[in-house]
Amino acid sequence: MKHIYILTTFLLLLSTSLVSAQTFTIGDLEYTVLTGTDVEVGKGASCPTGVLSIPTTVIDPTSSIQYTVTVISDLAFVSCSITEVTMPNTINSIGANAFVTCTALTKVIISNSVTSIGSNAFRGCSVLNELVIGNSVATIVDFAFQDCIALTEVTIPNSVTTLGSRVFRDCTALNQVVIGDSVPIINDRSFEGCTSLTEVVIPNSVTSLGSRVFRNCTALTQVIIPNSVASIGGSAFRDCTSLTEVTVNWQTPLVVTTDVFLNLTLGNITLNVPSGTVALYEAEAVWQDFNPIQETPTLSATEFELNKRLKLYPNPSKDFIQVSGLEKTEKYSIYNVIGVEVAKGTIVNNNSIAIQHLTNGMYFLKFDNANSIKFIKE
Repeated sequence: MKHIYILTTFLLLLSTSLVSAQTFTIGDLEYTVLTGTDVEVGKGASCPTGVLSIPTTVIDPTSSIQYTVTVISDLAFVSCSITEVTMPNTINSIGANAFVTCTALTKVIISNSVTSIGSNAFRGCSVLNELVIGNSVATIVDFAFQDCIALTEVTIPNSVTTLGSRVFRDCTALNQVVIGDSVPIINDRSFEGCTSLTEVVIPNSVTSLGSRVFRNCTALTQVIIPNSVASIGGSAFRDCTSLTEVTVNWQTPLVVTTDVFLNLTLGNITLNVPSGTVALYEAEAVWQDFNPIQETPTLSATEFELNKRLKLYPNPSKDFIQVSGLEKTEKYSIYNVIGVEVAKGTIVNNNSIAIQHLTNGMYFLKFDNANSIKFIKE
């Protein structure tokens, strides 16, 4: 009886294993059953080409069972001549190396159901120039977009809580990055070698900047570091040879190693510090080498009260912004994060300002009365 039980258990386990490994092919795509009626998708005997539109559901031609496509498998479409990828809101993860070296791929829209992007997922997609990361992505693993040398801008949504190392390393055309306000750590070398990067805003959620995180970002001119940052890794801003201004917000200077700003002439770089802390920074190693060291301009009490009344919406926005709380017609200017004026005009209370022409990123709407509001164009 005992032997019969063992044999029955073995056969049950074997049949379960066979079911879980079941595969079937429809066109150029192969599907592998995961659990229940979920399947992962990858290439079949040959690579798909052109626009890849992943279906929501598929029916196994042999069993006639309908399955939901929930995963893009590891190595799913390595080096395939795909030009564009769209995916349904049933996909929850993109596997490691899924689209690595797809050198014809120009456009990727990651659906709002995806929660994780695997390591090397889009590495080496050398003509990828349009990327939309869905607003449910929580994890972007190491090397995910490294060497995407045509990518010019990226918005990391607020849903992201883990940003791996080298994620955008050597994306040499990348000139604008918006980092969501849920990222606690910008890991080692995340943006190293992004030689076109001019604008980066580090959100208040960040507590640590990894080593070499912005190394060799040779176009970077201005950095704003919030007081939430408690550690900065070695060589973080090494070889950022265009850097002219650093703004910090610690009341007590953060202790950093001498190589954080290696190969920069700090005597030619302005350091903006909180009110009343200039003497502290002048006495602290590394920071004392900046020149000049000056207090960051702050709003007066009257201006602060005015700022509290002003409201900008929607924020983030794609096409227009509106402002409420204005008491009269105001002249305004819009500045990007490096202080360049990109638009100006006049506005009355609750009127709209068109922003369709702006590239995605963070901006400051400033009025002649010195009030300013931060907003994000997406």
